[in-house]
Amino acid sequence: MAEEAGARQLNLQVGSSETDAAAREGLLSKTAATSAVAKFSNQNKRFKANATMALVIAGYMTLFGLPVFSENCAVALFGQKDSVVDDELVPVCGPNMMGMKVNIGKDDRHIVLVNINSTLINEGYEPYAWCGFLPGSYFGMWPTVVQTAMFTVFGTTGSTMKNAWQCVSGTFFAVLNLYFMTFLYPKGADSENYHPALAWANLTVVLFLFLASRADVNTMMMGMCSTVCLMLHFMNPNTGPTIGTYKSKIPFLCWDGETTMVMLTNVMGCIIAVMATIFPKPRMNITHVHDDALEIVHGIDMIFKDCIEYYCGKARDPRRFQIFGKMAALSSAMSRISGNLEASYWETFNLGKYAKIRELYAAFNKAMKNTEDVLYSIKSALLQLDFNEHHIEFVEALREPMEQLRIETLGCLTRCANFCKDGQISPEEKEDINKSVQTMLDKQQALAQAFKKVAGKSKQYISQDIAPDSLFTFAISQWAVELQDWAEDLADFESKWRRKACCDAETNVFAIAASQFKSLFELSNMFSQQSLIFFLMNAIPILVGYAIAMFASGSVFVQYSSTIPATLALLVSYESGATFFTNLQKLMGVTFGHTLPLLVMSMIEFFPCDSYVRFLLHGTSIFVFYAAFTFVYYASEQWATIGIMIGAFGCGMLFRPCQSHVDVSADAYAGHYKDIAAVIIAMMLKMSCAYIFNPTEPRDIAMGKLKELFEELEGAFSKIST
Repeated sequence: MAEEAGARQLNLQVGSSETDAAAREGLLSKTAATSAVAKFSNQNKRFKANATMALVIAGYMTLFGLPVFSENCAVALFGQKDSVVDDELVPVCGPNMMGMKVNIGKDDRHIVLVNINSTLINEGYEPYAWCGFLPGSYFGMWPTVVQTAMFTVFGTTGSTMKNAWQCVSGTFFAVLNLYFMTFLYPKGADSENYHPALAWANLTVVLFLFLASRADVNTMMMGMCSTVCLMLHFMNPNTGPTIGTYKSKIPFLCWDGETTMVMLTNVMGCIIAVMATIFPKPRMNITHVHDDALEIVHGIDMIFKDCIEYYCGKARDPRRFQIFGKMAALSSAMSRISGNLEASYWETFNLGKYAKIRELYAAFNKAMKNTEDVLYSIKSALLQLDFNEHHIEFVEALREPMEQLRIETLGCLTRCANFCKDGQISPEEKEDINKSVQTMLDKQQALAQAFKKVAGKSKQYISQDIAPDSLFTFAISQWAVELQDWAEDLADFESKWRRKACCDAETNVFAIAASQFKSLFELSNMFSQQSLIFFLMNAIPILVGYAIAMFASGSVFVQYSSTIPATLALLVSYESGATFFTNLQKLMGVTFGHTLPLLVMSMIEFFPCDSYVRFLLHGTSIFVFYAAFTFVYYASEQWATIGIMIGAFGCGMLFRPCQSHVDVSADAYAGHYKDIAAVIIAMMLKMSCAYIFNPTEPRDIAMGKLKELFEELEGAFSKIST
């Protein structure tokens, strides 16, 4: 009651400067309080969403790591790798074995395992060893699955599936390239006709195709990382291309082949990433689109209601700043619905009703973008509004028709947004829309007549005094026109949809793939100056790191180790300029990703492999590690790079299995210290090349682009004036 009395007093005693000042102060306080409450509410929602997602991902990483810290799970999945006979360690299942085996050797010391079959059972052989569902060689790739999942997972299912597609496609092309090189040189570097120059040329061309095509970041990262790892083994005369021996039913594919392991582990990582966004709580973009649409409708309702109330007020007050804040929030919501619409394609692939649903909401989003343009005009009118005697005359004449037009337009907008949800416009809905459009036209005509009448009465059709009133009235009317046009298109949606060809490029997956492939490898773009600089800036450090891996041995370098080139491949990005701070963050993230798990595992190694304490401690460490740094990745824009790098590069040490018969001494950690040194060298190479080829800082690039924009605008206005 006190607030209502205060409001009435404010309207009645506008002339009192003391009351006016108090009212202004009260409005400012109310606006600040409302803004603070809304900000806290949004922050609380974001915190809960980020924390939930971090805990879910940590849970998936912990479950996936069970074979790492549980010997029973490791044996069930990968089989029995060794056994102790008379205090002597005897190998059992080889790295390329799967399934149940029988021993046709002499005894437990001379083991010769073969697949169990009915013939051997009839001969009296009994099952001897279980060699797992997967070959033992896959166990060494287990951290790669986690790393792939970390680089793939995002906040929603659609975005994650898009990243997964990019990851799988990049890895597929890397595997395809190795098959091509294996066709030329079946034994790799040990082949008789092997030419190292051709292998180097192949590597350079593949890197050029990934970088100059300006493919998506995930495609480049995973494709180049897989390429350098596979090619290092191919060019190693001691290993060559590991084709494998355990043949599958697919021609030229062996279960224990390196290419198969690389491809399957990447697919497994992508599946884990997608599953984390589906279960236990689905985070589908398509389900957010309708909620976002209703939120936008509610926001527009509040904005236009507040605008008309402010326009019809008695004096200028701070409420206009609150309205401007709501306009800014509406722009953010519109950007969100655009992102959800784009990402929802990767959830639905426009199959079934979803093609129509996405089409309807795309049209809705376009109409809302037009509304956003109208809001700039309204904002300009409110800023210029002078509450003089002419304005009071316009308010008395226009308030009622404005309010009627707003109510009818919002009613039509709300119904149309709800009609989009099921992906079809029924005859009843079409009739409802047409009636609403006609009513909106009538209300708009009434507003135009009222404006014409009051302007004629004051004899000021064109005047600086009524310019804000004219602009405001025009903006309200234009908003109604924009929504009328969209509503009319919505009413005819079914007939237009039926006329669309079944192989329309917008709904045909193959047409979209062909179009994207053509745009990726367009020669004019690939050989442009910008693409060539980007290629040199990223390829040179990778090739230098590859050369170090090929030829350097001793000190901190391990020959044929992929640490340096693979790390550089995973750090590629489209950032402009020298980006010293970003590269420094990547260096910190990658370094901490190697050192923090090392400290954790140094404590865990005190407990034996069969200890329940070790089991609980190792599992808890994985969960806490990924919950913490995944939350940093989602919650902090400033430290997101460090969070994701620690999570992705920390898996190598944290997912190291316990081996009862392997000595874990100080010397056993030497390899990890060498990896840390190699990572630092890799980052130094990247930072140096980034500075050489693009020394300009991002802020200077932004200011240069802004200067170019002003010059273009100045030139355009000068041409108009002449």
